[in-house]
Amino acid sequence: MIRLALEQRRVLIEARPGGGWDISPPARFLTSAHGPIIFVIHGYNNDQEEAETSYGILRENLREILGDNRTRLNHIWELYWPGYLPKGTLLPWRKVGNFASVMSYPYQEQKTTKLGAALAEYIGEIPGRDRNSGPEVIFVAHSLGCRVVMETLRNLDQVDASVRVLGVCLMAAAVPVFAIEPGGHLRSGAHRSNKVYILYSSADSVLRWVFRPGQFLAHLATFPEAVGRFGNPFHGLFTVLDNVVDTGLEHGDYYRGRPAGDPGPNRTRTTIGRLFGRPQPDLLRDNYLVEWPPVVENHLIANTLIGEAI
Repeated sequence: MIRLALEQRRVLIEARPGGGWDISPPARFLTSAHGPIIFVIHGYNNDQEEAETSYGILRENLREILGDNRTRLNHIWELYWPGYLPKGTLLPWRKVGNFASVMSYPYQEQKTTKLGAALAEYIGEIPGRDRNSGPEVIFVAHSLGCRVVMETLRNLDQVDASVRVLGVCLMAAAVPVFAIEPGGHLRSGAHRSNKVYILYSSADSVLRWVFRPGQFLAHLATFPEAVGRFGNPFHGLFTVLDNVVDTGLEHGDYYRGRPAGDPGPNRTRTTIGRLFGRPQPDLLRDNYLVEWPPVVENHLIANTLIGEAI
């Protein structure tokens, strides 16, 4: 299991019998001396096979625009978490229509709080570039994976304040707006990163018709708006242009950056590319760019430690 995770750069999170989470590989294998660790986190109702397909699409899109900096893709660690009902459970209609998604959503949403705390502890154990620095991380997340990220950010200060979060990109965030507003329990997480990018869409039918009743069932309170629907409240949190972007996409189109079969321009990869140090081509000076150290080939220390994990 550890060999597989290292070779494919996967972080696997599995529920532990009796409670808690098992995360592999050990955090010490994720260290990098030449750049941050990038966690890509899938959303709700995606099993490992589906998430792997989405991650592959994202990598290919980024490969096209990074040019000579494509080795930065080696810093990506794909995170797989059980935000779905496994095939063959008591709900065989897991993937059939929005009704199934609404009914199973509360079960998955409740996982994110404890999972975020466990992931924060795990990240705190990643070695820094040297003895005098903490780990540097970047998050790219989709849907309910954004909630996992926000819960993780909220817990990081309590675990290890030395962790540097260089950037966060939330795509179609299934996070209630009230949780980010002043007084919301995720408000501190919104300020934990140096740079935050929000990709949203008013055309997202999942966040319009599934998220809101799912939240109601989970909390028996209100039908809240999702961050990924209109980008609220992030429009008011930052004064920097071009970091809160209306993509016009449906919920499942973010990794492709365009609707299926649409030959038009990719609506997401330019923004995500800024996390990898790729400036927007239409900006003379991109002040919201994540700065990277010079590229070094074969730089992941984890590659040299695979033998120790067996």
